[in-house]
Amino acid sequence: MLDQTPRSSRRNTLTGLLLPLSDRCLVLPNVAVAELIGYQACTASPDQPAWLLGWIDWRSQRLPLLSFEAACGG
Repeated sequence: MLDQTPRSSRRNTLTGLLLPLSDRCLVLPNVAVAELIGYQACTASPDQPAWLLGWIDWRSQRLPLLSFEAACGG
């Protein structure tokens, strides 16, 4: 879908989180973040790809825990 917002009314700032990775930083816009949670152990299986660290439970949902570095080939 094309953004029909006139340029004069677009925001010039981005509010987000800066995530330090092993060799770079990732800017994650706040609108992409539902909630920050504390550490919890994940359930892993030996046949999953290296970028999939395992699964965690969040608000009665099972979510994948990903390694961004491994997914980018690092």
